[in-house]
Amino acid sequence: MYDTIAYLYYEIKRAFAMSIRRYTLLLPLCVTALWHLYSFSSQTITCTNSTGQQAFIALYNTQGIRASSIVSCKPQETCTIAMPGKKESLFITAAPSEDELGMSRVVQPQSDSLINATTTQKFATSFTIAPLGVRGFAVSGTNRSDAIIIHNVSNEFCYGALYYQLDTVAYRIGEIVSLPPHTASTIIRPEQKCKRTFVTTCVSYLDRNLYISTNQDLLLNVLLRPTLPFVNVGELKGDDFYLYTIGNTLQAVTKAEWFARASIDTIKNIFKPDITHVKTIYDALSYPGKNQTATIGRGTTLSAEEIDFRKRRQSYARKSYATAGIILPDHTEPPHIAFCFSGGGVRSMITTLGVLLAAEETGFIHRSSYISTLSGSVWAALGWEYSGTPVADYIKAIMPRFTKSPLTAVNATLATETILRKIAYDQPYSIVDYYGIALGVPLLAPFSPFNNPNRLFLGASLHAVEQGTIPFILCSAVTPKQYSDAKRGTNALDYYTWIECNPYYARAFLSDTPGMADVSIPLWALGRKCTQDKAPDSVPPLSVPYLLGICGSAFSVSGIDITHVGVRDLSAAVADQLLKSYGKNTALDILLQYRTSPATIYNFIEEGTMTLVDAGIACNLPLRPLLQKERTIRLIIAIDASSSVQNAPSLRTAYEYAHAHNIPFPTIDWSLVNQPYSVHRGKPHSNEPTIIYIPLISGTKEGSWRQEDKETATTRFDYPAALFNKLLHRGKELFYDAQTTIQSTIQELL
Repeated sequence: MYDTIAYLYYEIKRAFAMSIRRYTLLLPLCVTALWHLYSFSSQTITCTNSTGQQAFIALYNTQGIRASSIVSCKPQETCTIAMPGKKESLFITAAPSEDELGMSRVVQPQSDSLINATTTQKFATSFTIAPLGVRGFAVSGTNRSDAIIIHNVSNEFCYGALYYQLDTVAYRIGEIVSLPPHTASTIIRPEQKCKRTFVTTCVSYLDRNLYISTNQDLLLNVLLRPTLPFVNVGELKGDDFYLYTIGNTLQAVTKAEWFARASIDTIKNIFKPDITHVKTIYDALSYPGKNQTATIGRGTTLSAEEIDFRKRRQSYARKSYATAGIILPDHTEPPHIAFCFSGGGVRSMITTLGVLLAAEETGFIHRSSYISTLSGSVWAALGWEYSGTPVADYIKAIMPRFTKSPLTAVNATLATETILRKIAYDQPYSIVDYYGIALGVPLLAPFSPFNNPNRLFLGASLHAVEQGTIPFILCSAVTPKQYSDAKRGTNALDYYTWIECNPYYARAFLSDTPGMADVSIPLWALGRKCTQDKAPDSVPPLSVPYLLGICGSAFSVSGIDITHVGVRDLSAAVADQLLKSYGKNTALDILLQYRTSPATIYNFIEEGTMTLVDAGIACNLPLRPLLQKERTIRLIIAIDASSSVQNAPSLRTAYEYAHAHNIPFPTIDWSLVNQPYSVHRGKPHSNEPTIIYIPLISGTKEGSWRQEDKETATTRFDYPAALFNKLLHRGKELFYDAQTTIQSTIQELL
C-alpha cells in the first residue's frame, strides 16, 4: 500500500513548509537584505567576462568606498582581482566604463554581487559577468547556484529556460532545456542578483523565472513583455516545480501550488490503490455514530449527557471536599468550578500541565467541574483526557517527545493515511491534517490503538468522563464570518463565531447574535455533510489529532485577523466608516480574508463548508464557553500564558466581548491585574462568576514580567528536559502561590 507514501508525504511537507514560511521568513528576509557578510583573509578571486564587450570590475565596501584597484576584463576572458585583508563586507561591481567605478559610487551600477558569505550562504570565489539591459552587466557567483527539479506531469513535450527578469524584460540564462512528458529534469538555479542598489545595501532583486513552451523557438534570448507560462524559481519557492495542463493551457507552478491546484480526480487517480485500501480499513473499524443519523440541535440547553456528567461530578466533588475536611450540608450542592487556560503554543501546554499537576497533588482537581482550553492548552488537556492516566504519568510519557520539535520528524505513514482517509470519504483536507498528526504522535501515540492516533475518534466513549472522575474539557476554535458581513464599528470579535467541542457535542455560540440560537451536533458527526438539520452520512468521525491541529492553527491567520485589534481600538465612528468603505467581494476583502490552508469541514450551521481556526486569534482566554448561563459556573480560575500578559489584554478582550453581548461578567479591577493573582468577584445573587486571574510571570512580585523570548516563544516547539521542567515547575508555582486565595474564595461561595 505504501509504495507512494514518501511521495505524498513530501508533497504535504512542502505545502506545510511553504505556508509557515509566509510568516516566519519575513524577518530573515529583511535581515538577508542587509547582507552582513565578512571577509576573513586576503585571497584572489576570478571573474569571467561572458559578454561581447570590455568590462571593468572593482570591489566596494558597504559604505560605497572602493576597496580595490580597477581591473579591466576583455570579452570572453577570465581576469583576477585581489581581495583586501581587512575584515569587511564587500561587493564586486562591473561596469562598461572605468569612469563609472570611482573611489565612491555616486552613480549606482545596475548589478552587484557579494563576494563573501555567511554560514547561510555558499562561499563564492569565482564570478561571471553577463549582459543586463542595454549596456549594463550582471555579476554572479558561480559557486552559489543550486539544482532544481522540473517535473513535467503533462502529456506535452515541453522546453524550458531560466531568465533574469527586469520589469517587463526577461534575459535568458544558459541553454534551452528539453522537458519530456512524465519525467523529472534537473536545471541549475542561478544565484540571486541585485537589480538596484543604494550605498549600503541591495534593496531590490531580479526575478529568476522559468519560462516554458511547447515550441523552443519562442524561448528567445530576450523576451519583451513575455506571455509564455512561467514560474518564479527563487529559493523560497522550493526545489521542485511542476508543469501540467488545464484543458489546453500549459501551467508552471511550485510543488505546493501543484498539490493545492491539482484536481481531486487527479489525486484520486494517482493514489487510487492506496485510497481504496485505506477506505477498506476504516470501513471495517468500529467507531461512534457508525450507521447512525445525527440530528442538529438548537438552543442553549445543555445536552442530556452533560447534565448526567454534572450530577456525577458533584457527587465526586462532595467526596473530595470531605477528604479535605470540608463537610457540606446535605442541602448544599458543591459549586461548579472551572479552570480556564490560555493559548500560547507549547509554552501554554507545559504551563497548563504544571497547573493541573499541582491541582492533582492537592486534590483540588477533583473539585473542579470544567476545564476550558484553546490552542496550546488544548494539546495538554485533551491529550491528558485521552491518555486515561494521572497528570504526572502523562507528563512523564510526553516530555521526552518534545526534546525535538514534533514538526520536524513526522511519521510519513501516519501523515499519508490522514490525507488519504479524507480523500476516501470525500472530505476537505488541508495542511491542518498534517499539522494535527505532527502534534498527535507525541501527545497521543502511546495511548492510541496500535500507536496510531488516527484511530482515536472524536466522540468516542471515555470512561473517566462517563464516571465523572475528571473535569469536563471544553476545546475552543472560531469560525470567521465574512469580513463584509461582520457587525461594524462595535467589537472586532464580531468577526468570529465561537465553536466549542466538548466530550459529547460541538456547539456554535450563535446566540451571541440577537435573534439567533446556538447550534449543536454530536461530536462524532462533526464534519459530516448536513441537510435539513440531519447528518446522515456514515463516515468515520474526525480524529482527535485533527482537533489538536484545528485548535492550534494560528498559522492560518488572515489579514483581517492581524488588523482587527487595531480596528477595535479605533473609535466606533472611525471603525464604522473604515469597514463600510469596502464592499463585499472587493479585491481588498478577498486579500484580507485569505488564509493559508485552514481547516475546512462540512458546515453544521448551514449547508456548505466552514473554516475553523485557532480561537486565540479572537481572544486568547477561552472564557466564552464557561459563561453559558446553563452551566452555572461560580468560580473561574483563569491561567494566562499569553505572549503578552501585562495589563491583561486577553482578559480585557473577553470582558469587552461579554459586555457587548450582554453576557454576565464580573467587574474587573484593572488596577489589580498586574499582581501575581487577583480576585474579581461576581455580584451576589447574579449569574456573574467570580474570576481569579493568574498571569504567567517570571516571579511572585508585581511587575516580574516574563518577557517572551526565544526560550519560550510561542513559535518554539522543541523543549529540552531542563527547560520543560523549568516551565512545568513555574506552572505548579502559579497554582500553589494562589492556593490559599482560591480556598478562601471557595469558602465564601459555600
